[in-house]
Amino acid sequence: MPTTEPFGALLRRLRLAAGLTQERLAERSGISATGVAALEAGRRKTPRLNTVSLLADALQLGADQRTALIAAATQPEGDPLALSAHSSATTPQSSARPVAEPSPGPGPGGSFVGRQNERRTLHDAWSRRARVALLFGEAGVGKSTLAEEFAAELAALHVTVFRGRSTPEQLGAYEAFVEPVRSALGRFDGNVPTTYRDLGRLVPGLIEAGGDDLIPSRSDPAVERRLLFETVCALMASTGPTLLLLDDLHWADPGTLAMLSFLVRQPTLTDLMIVGTIRSTDVTPSTSAALAELRRHGDIVRIELAGLNQSDLADLVSTLAGSAVTEALIDAVTTATNGNPLYIKELTEHLLQSGFDGQQNHASVPDGIRHTIELRVADLSKESQSLLRGAAVLGQSFDLHLAGQLSSLDGEALLGAVEDALLSGLLIEQAATIAAFSHGLVADTVYAGTPRLRRLALHRCAATALAERAPESSAEIVDVARHWALVAEADPLVRNTAAQWSVRAGNAAALSAAVDEAIACFERAELLWDGKTEQRADTLVRLGSALASTGKLTEGNTHLQRALELADEVGNAEVFARAALGLSASVRYTFSDPVRILELEAAIKKLGPTEMVLRPAVLATLRRQLGFVNTEAADERRNEAAALVLEAVSAPDVSDELVMSLGRLRDSLVVDDPVPLGHLARKIIAAATERQDFPALSTGWYRQAWSALELGEAARFRHAVDEYRRIAEQLRRPYEMALSSNMIAAVAQIEGRYDEAEAAGQEALRHAAMIEDGNFSWVYFANSGLRSVDNGLVAPTFDMMHALRADFAELATFEAALAAIAAAAGDFTFADQLLDEQIGDEGTTLARDWSYLSAERLPVLGMLSWACGMSGNTVHAPVLRDSLLSQVEIGVRVVRVAPVGAWIGPIDHHIGVLNRVLGNLDEAETHLHRALIVEDEMNGRPYRVRTLLELAMVAEVRSGISPGSRSQATEWRTKAEDLAASLGLEALLTSHR
Repeated sequence: MPTTEPFGALLRRLRLAAGLTQERLAERSGISATGVAALEAGRRKTPRLNTVSLLADALQLGADQRTALIAAATQPEGDPLALSAHSSATTPQSSARPVAEPSPGPGPGGSFVGRQNERRTLHDAWSRRARVALLFGEAGVGKSTLAEEFAAELAALHVTVFRGRSTPEQLGAYEAFVEPVRSALGRFDGNVPTTYRDLGRLVPGLIEAGGDDLIPSRSDPAVERRLLFETVCALMASTGPTLLLLDDLHWADPGTLAMLSFLVRQPTLTDLMIVGTIRSTDVTPSTSAALAELRRHGDIVRIELAGLNQSDLADLVSTLAGSAVTEALIDAVTTATNGNPLYIKELTEHLLQSGFDGQQNHASVPDGIRHTIELRVADLSKESQSLLRGAAVLGQSFDLHLAGQLSSLDGEALLGAVEDALLSGLLIEQAATIAAFSHGLVADTVYAGTPRLRRLALHRCAATALAERAPESSAEIVDVARHWALVAEADPLVRNTAAQWSVRAGNAAALSAAVDEAIACFERAELLWDGKTEQRADTLVRLGSALASTGKLTEGNTHLQRALELADEVGNAEVFARAALGLSASVRYTFSDPVRILELEAAIKKLGPTEMVLRPAVLATLRRQLGFVNTEAADERRNEAAALVLEAVSAPDVSDELVMSLGRLRDSLVVDDPVPLGHLARKIIAAATERQDFPALSTGWYRQAWSALELGEAARFRHAVDEYRRIAEQLRRPYEMALSSNMIAAVAQIEGRYDEAEAAGQEALRHAAMIEDGNFSWVYFANSGLRSVDNGLVAPTFDMMHALRADFAELATFEAALAAIAAAAGDFTFADQLLDEQIGDEGTTLARDWSYLSAERLPVLGMLSWACGMSGNTVHAPVLRDSLLSQVEIGVRVVRVAPVGAWIGPIDHHIGVLNRVLGNLDEAETHLHRALIVEDEMNGRPYRVRTLLELAMVAEVRSGISPGSRSQATEWRTKAEDLAASLGLEALLTSHR
C-alpha cells in the first residue's frame, strides 16, 4: 500500500513505538545521534540504503515495516509514490546480486574519506579469496563503514553481498547468519529447493511446511547441526562470487562462531569471502579465542583500525563543515577525537551548531557521544570509575600512580582498576606508569560528570601532590599552577599560592619559548594577587615584557607603565629598573625617547652604585638611548655609561646573573668593540644554554653574528646566523623571525645571491608587519638600495632617496648612503656637498659626531668612503682613510650596514680606494690585496668584482709609468668581468667608477 509519510516522520514514529530515544537508536544502529536527528527533522532527505538497513535492524522491524521505511527513503523528493510491498529486492538483505550502491563512508552524501591502506588490504584479500578478513577497532572508528564501502565496490563488480549481524541481546542461535540465509533463499520467490530444507528452522516462514521432505531432521542434535552447517555451505556455494558481511562479531553467540569456523574450513567455498567487524574493547575472552582459532583452518586477514590520520581527519572535517571549515576547527576536532570518525562527525556538527569561532574550547560534549561514553564508564568497576575521575582532573595524559593517589587506590586495587579501564578502551597505555584517555571527549565527559565539590578536592590533592614532586620542566610547573588556580576560584585563602605558581609557570614557559602560555600564566597571576604589592608589580613587568616580545607593544607598555608606577609606590628598585628596561626596549632603533631616558636615570639612582646585576644592563640601555641624542651633555653621559658597562663585562669574575641580565636586552650591543662583544656573546650563549633560556640565547647568537661580521670571521658569522635562525624558529616571535630573515638576506647578499636576498628581505617585512611601530622597513630599504647599484637601478633609487630625504634628515646612515648613491648615479656635485656636510672642514663634523654615531660609525664611514672614492674627492679622503685605519687597529675588517643586515665590503677595500684617490698607489695595492683575502674568506663575490676593478684602475694609472702594468690591468679587469657575468651583475661594471 503506498504511503505519503515522509521518511523522517515515519522513522520518528517507529522509534517512539520501539520506546527508544534518538541517542539509544544511534547507539544501536552505529549512526551518530546528530545524524538520526537530522533524518527525523528532514535535513537529510535521501539516506543511503545501508543507513536505512542499519536503522531497520536497530528498530527490529518486521518485513512490512522495513519495506515501508525503504520506500519512504527511496521515493523522489516531492513524489509520494511508494514502492510495492513485493519490491523487497531493492533491500540489500533480499537481493542476491545487488546493484552498485553509493559508497557509504564517513563523509556526507556517500563520500568516503581515508583508509586507503586498509582498502588495499581488503581488495588484495578478495583477489586471492582469503576466507576471512576481521576488522578490529573501538566503537565509532569506522569498521562497519569500511566494510560497507568495500561491499559497495564489489557490488559494482556484480559480486553478491549478504549482510548479517550479532546483537548484545543474542536473539537466538546462529543470529548473524539469519539475514544472510534469508536473503539467499529470497531469490527463489518461495519455491525453495528441497536441498535447503534443513534451513527451515533457521529462517522459519520462508520454507513452506507442506511436506515431510521440508521438515528438518529430528535426529541427534550434533547430526542436525552438521546438516544445517552443510546446507548453509551449499547455499553460499551456489551464489557465485560472494561477500558475506558479519557485523559486531564481539557479540556473536556460540552457534554463530561455530558456523563461522565450519565455513572457514570448507574447501568448496572458493568464491566466498567473509568480512567480520569486531569492537576490540568489547570482545570476550571466549570470543577472542574462537576468532584466533580460525587462523588454524584458513587464510585469515586481520586489520586493526586506528583513528584517521591528520590529513584524512582534515578532509573529513572539511567535507562536513564546507565553507565554515577553519584551521582552528580542525585543530579542536583533532585534539578531542584522536581521529575517531564517529566522534569527528558528531563533534564537528556540534561545534558548528554552537557557533565555534576558534577562540574557545568546545563547551560541552555532544549528547550522543556523551551518552555513549557514560554507558561505557558505567560498565566499569567502582574502582575503575574512581580512577577515571581522578585521571580526568589530571588531563588527557597522566601518571597512573598519581591518579591512584587521587582516587585512594594502590597496590592490587590500583592494578585492577587500571586493567579494567584499559580493557574498556577508554584508556590507552603509553608507558609502564603513564596512560591517556583514548579521546579528549572521554576525559571531558568524565570530568563534567564529576560533582564540582569532588573536582575541587581532586584539584587540591593534585596540586599538593605535584608540588611535592619538586617539578622542574615547564609542563610540570604549568600543571601545578593550573590546579591551584582552579582551587583558588572557590577558596580565596589559596589565591596567593596560586599566583606564585602561575608566575613560576609563566617564567618556565617563557624560557622554553612558549610565549602564549607564559602570557596566559602571567595574566592569571596578576588577577590572583591581592592589593598593591611588589609581587603584582613584578608580575606586570613579566606580562608586559612577554606581550612586547610578540609585537604587542602598546598593550605590553601599558602593563610595564603600571609596573613602573606600582614599583615606585611600594619602593622596589629592582622591579622599577626592570620595568624601565622593558619600556626602553620598545623604542625604535635610531630613535631616543626623553621620557625613557629619565626613567633609566631614575632606575640607576634607585639601584645604587654597588648593584652589579641590573645596573650594568640599565647603563647599557641608557648608552643606546643616548646614542641618538646629538648634544655635548648626552655625549658625555653616554661615554660615562659605556665605560661603566665595559668595566663590568671585562671583570674577570663577571657573574652569570650579570651575563644573563645583559643577555635579556635583546638587540642592544652593550659594547661597540667587536672583540669584547664576541667574548660577552660567548658567555651569554653558555649561560643561556645551561639554563635553557631561549630568549637570552637568541640575543647571544645575535651579538655573536654582529661581532663575527665586523671581524670578518666568516665561519663564526654563518654559524651564528644559523643558530639565531634555529632559536628564532623555536621562539616564533615576530621580532626574532624578522631579524633572522634579515641575517639570511645578509648572507645571500654578501655572496651575490640577490634573488634570495630579496626573498629573505620580503620575509623579514612580513614578520615585521606583526610588530607595532616596528622599523624593519628601513633595514630592507638600506639593503635593497645597495642591491640596486649592482643591478643597474641606481638612478631610480637615487631619485627615490632624494625625495625621501626630509623624512630621514637626522639619520646619519641615510645621509651617508645618499652620498654613495649620488656618486654611483654620477651626481658628483651633490655627493661632494653631502661629504662636506657629513665630514666638515678637516673632519671637524665627523669628529664631533664620532661618539654620537656609536654603533652606526662603521656604515657611515664605509658609505662616505664609497662616495669619496667614486667622486674622486681628495679633500675628505685623508680624514676617512685615517678613521678607517683606527678601526683596523682594533681588529675590525668588514663594514657592516644595519643590524647585521648587510655589508659594503672589507675596510681594506675602502682604504685602498681612498689611497688610490690620493695617489698612494703602493698603499692602495697593498690594502686591495688584503681586501681580496677577506672577500675570499667571506665569499663576498660582488665586492670581489669591485676590488678587482680597483686593482685594474691602479694598474692603469701605473701604466703611464710602467708599460708592463697595462697587461696587469687587462688581467684584473677580465677577471672582474668574468665574475660579474657569472653572478648576472654586469651592471656592476658600469656603476663602478
